[in-house]
Amino acid sequence: MRPTVLATILLLAAAVAPAFAQGRPKPTSPSTAPAEKPGECATAGELPKTWEGQAFAIDGHTLGGTGLKSHLRLWGIRAPELRDPSRAESVAGMRARAILEDLLGKANHTMSCRAIRWDRECRIVAQCAVATARTAIDLGSAMLAIRIV
Repeated sequence: MRPTVLATILLLAAAVAPAFAQGRPKPTSPSTAPAEKPGECATAGELPKTWEGQAFAIDGHTLGGTGLKSHLRLWGIRAPELRDPSRAESVAGMRARAILEDLLGKANHTMSCRAIRWDRECRIVAQCAVATARTAIDLGSAMLAIRIV
């Protein structure tokens, strides 16, 4: 590349960079995350602010809730996938689902969630907890503490 072309590209990049930096969204925490719904999720309805009810583990970070159209996705974690690319169940994925089921079982599968947003698969990303006789257990934190994710 000729030096004048390179210099022109660098000057343009330096001139445009501040405009891009101003338009860049700031990182959000779960309490301030926007509750936006992707266009593909139009049939899912409005994002509920909270949800309480019976739930079951689909995999190590996805839950099905009684009465919910969409599945719940635990905020802040990424557990091993239940199935590998060949669609066979993976040991790590089955272990993650079993641990999440055990956590749900401590509260008779009753939990409460605070919805944050929709994800690209039209699941409700939420912070969820179960209440036991002694304390409330945040499911995402418990999965991290167990080191499954």
